[in-house]
Amino acid sequence: MSKTTGVLQAESGRLPHVGGLHTCALVYSGLLSPPVVGLLALAVIGGVSRWPSPSGLAWATVLATGCGAPPAAYAFLAGSRDRSLTRPRPTLQRLEQRERITTALVALTALALGIMLVVGCHGPRPLAMFLVFSAGGIAVAAALTRKRKISVHTGTLGSVLGLLGAEHGSWAIPGITLAAVMGWARVRVGAHTPTEAAYGLLFGLAWVSLFVCLPDWRG
Repeated sequence: MSKTTGVLQAESGRLPHVGGLHTCALVYSGLLSPPVVGLLALAVIGGVSRWPSPSGLAWATVLATGCGAPPAAYAFLAGSRDRSLTRPRPTLQRLEQRERITTALVALTALALGIMLVVGCHGPRPLAMFLVFSAGGIAVAAALTRKRKISVHTGTLGSVLGLLGAEHGSWAIPGITLAAVMGWARVRVGAHTPTEAAYGLLFGLAWVSLFVCLPDWRG
């Protein structure tokens, strides 16, 4: 690829710009990546569940390890084969789609085992409902990804903070704002186009809106 082509791709948003904002976008994407958001949500939900023994936080720790570690480890190892986001988007998109589907399958398997553990051991129902919420979101997102690439980072952050916002109304506006910033960050590092980031945010908000309409979703 020529130098001129590379410059044009960077200006079109296909490749990331290098600089302070690019670094901030990378850090933001990592600190609020889907596995991290899931772990934080488990800690919040487990911490306020007031479960007798073991505590809700202890349950959250077990589930975070069993359900969060496997997909996070696979995603890290899959990404380690090609850490560059400075390649032409067609090649990048093919690699990401294949890896995303496999990561989703690993996550769904871990979540199914987690749900069976909580239900079988009569653990905190709010945690079980959050695992169901996560599994449903991942399954739908994986199906959508086969047709059109969306920003899972943006969708996950928007849906999880939206769920917490439905329980604690003060989270709603900050949640949407943080998800919108994530969309910008994913575009900035060259992982997504603005359209893909917008689709991710819309998917996250649509999924949480559908889930909270279910009876007894609060557990």
